[in-house]
Amino acid sequence: SITQNVLYNEGDFNTLLGRKDCANYGIGSQTTVHMLGRIDAIASRNYRQLVIWCGINDMGSSTPEQIAGRVEQMIDIVRAANPGIRFTIISVLPTTDAFFRGAQHRMVELNDLYRAYADAREDVSFCDVYPYFVGEDGYCRPELMIDGLHPNSAGYAILREHLPAHLLPEE
Repeated sequence: SITQNVLYNEGDFNTLLGRKDCANYGIGSQTTVHMLGRIDAIASRNYRQLVIWCGINDMGSSTPEQIAGRVEQMIDIVRAANPGIRFTIISVLPTTDAFFRGAQHRMVELNDLYRAYADAREDVSFCDVYPYFVGEDGYCRPELMIDGLHPNSAGYAILREHLPAHLLPEE
C-alpha cells in the first residue's frame, strides 16, 4: 500500500518524480509472498529497470532473512527473463510506535540485508531513505506519515529527493 498510495496521494510515480516512464504495480496489504506469486507477469514486460519497495507487511509473519530472500528470488526471476535489467530496492521505512512497538530493529535488520545484497551486485542499487524518516526515539517521525505506517506528501517528498539518483534516465 505504500507503493500503491503514491497513486492516491501524489498522482502517480510519474507525477511524483517528474517522469513519463514509470508504472506502479503496488497492491495494498500484499506481502513478499504475494508479490513473488505475481512476479512472472512483471518479468514478462521487458522493463529496463525494476524498483522494489516492500517488506513492511511481512514484519508480523516473517523474519528479515525470509523477506530479503523472497526479494532476491523476485530479482532472480526478473533478471532471468530480462538480461541487462537494473534493480533498485528502496529501504523499508520505520513506523510510529502505533505499529511494531519494540520491533523497529527488524526494519533496520531488513535494510541491512537489502544493502548487503545490493552492494554485492552491479545491477542492484539500494535507495536508503530510512534515515530521513527515523526520529531520535527510533520510530518514524509522525509528521511524515498519514497514519504511522503510510507516508504523507512530506514523506513522499523525501523519496522524490533521493530515488532519482538510482533511476536510469528516461529514453
